[in-house]
Amino acid sequence: MGIQAKDQDLSRSSAALYSLKYFENKMKVGLGTGSTAEALVREIAARNLQNELDLTFVSTSTRTTKLAESLGLSISELSDVKYLDLVLDGTDEFDSELNLIKGGGGALLQEKIVASSADSMKVIASISKKVDDLGKFPLPIEIICFGWASTLQRLDNLFASSGVIFNSKSMRTENNKFFVTDEGHFIVDYSFEKIHDPSALEQAINQIVGVVECGLFVGLCDQAVTGTRDGIIEVFDCND
Repeated sequence: MGIQAKDQDLSRSSAALYSLKYFENKMKVGLGTGSTAEALVREIAARNLQNELDLTFVSTSTRTTKLAESLGLSISELSDVKYLDLVLDGTDEFDSELNLIKGGGGALLQEKIVASSADSMKVIASISKKVDDLGKFPLPIEIICFGWASTLQRLDNLFASSGVIFNSKSMRTENNKFFVTDEGHFIVDYSFEKIHDPSALEQAINQIVGVVECGLFVGLCDQAVTGTRDGIIEVFDCND
């Protein structure tokens, strides 16, 4: 593992450890997907917090569920729990208004459903995820498999007509095949120069026929907890 990768691991771990302070007795909590969320799950299991605080957990992906259950945690279905007090998740990018790009781990649809079902969403990340403007990280867009090429053309037309410049796009792959989400969909990643209006772009993309959901999370996150390799924590609120 390189120095940069080790620094990322340390910064994620410090943010995950700090986020344990948000747990309260009998909370219903959504657990995110990705390396930072996995660090959080390991901390929860190591401290036996589910039993000590009588916590109910809902997962945002098969990946998180498998890890949590392998560590002795019990995962409930969102349809049974219905609402959540809190969701803790990672992010690929966030800006000063706590708009997010998520979906690098391929679980953006379940992540957004879970986040929309919670009273509070907090993201935990390394400080490197903080950006002035979203767009450096490619934007994942989950699309229906049927007619996927036509859906891409409609997306291209949308961006061209609205003056949104993208540098490239690529269908996400895994093992030399198109990556398939937990819900059986494809993901296309669009690389933009800069996303000037995340809210407007999110709404426009989600109106395209064939699109299931996009990785822009606007108006969902109320706090971001960032860490560094030295354990320094900085908390960003939506009103900062």
